[in-house]
Amino acid sequence: MKARVAAAAAIAALALTLPACSSMNQQWHHNCVVDSKERLIKDGTSSTKRVYTSCGSFVVNDSIAGGFNSQDRFNQLKEGRTYDLQVGDFRNGFMGSLPNIIDVNEVTK
Repeated sequence: MKARVAAAAAIAALALTLPACSSMNQQWHHNCVVDSKERLIKDGTSSTKRVYTSCGSFVVNDSIAGGFNSQDRFNQLKEGRTYDLQVGDFRNGFMGSLPNIIDVNEVTK
C-alpha cells in the first residue's frame, strides 16, 4: 500500500513539474532571418533539429508548451525567409542546450 502511495505521489509531482520545463523563459524573437538549418542524427536512433538565424541558434523539439508537431514546424522554416519565433527554455553552453522554438509566424513584407 505504501508503495502505491509513493508511486502516485511521484507521478503527481512529475505531472506538475513537466509543463514548467517546456514553458520556462518563453519569449518572442522578431524579424529573425533563417540562415540555415540541419538535422543531426545521434547514434542512428535519435536526432536534433537545429535552426540558425540572425537572432541566434535554436532547436525544434516536441514539448508540452509547443505541442508534438516539431517536424512540421521544422519543415515550415525556410532558409532566407524572415520569422517571428516564440522560444522557450534557456541556452546553456555547458550542457549544450539551446532554446526550443515553440511557435513560428512568417513575417511578410
